[in-house]
Amino acid sequence: MLKVRAIYKRRTSIILITEIIITISLLILNFKEIALIMAVSIFIVSLMLILGKIKTDFIIKI
Repeated sequence: MLKVRAIYKRRTSIILITEIIITISLLILNFKEIALIMAVSIFIVSLMLILGKIKTDFIIKI
């Protein structure tokens, strides 16, 4: 289980870094609307992951 978790963590980190680099590149190239959309989507996914973690921890405590 730990090995699968480590692989998943590494892959998600690579995806996140790639998305951030693309967002910054779009800002530099003056595509502000598209960069804003990508930044908001990254924020929403992060928020959903945090809420999922809280929900999982809450269910485990019950």
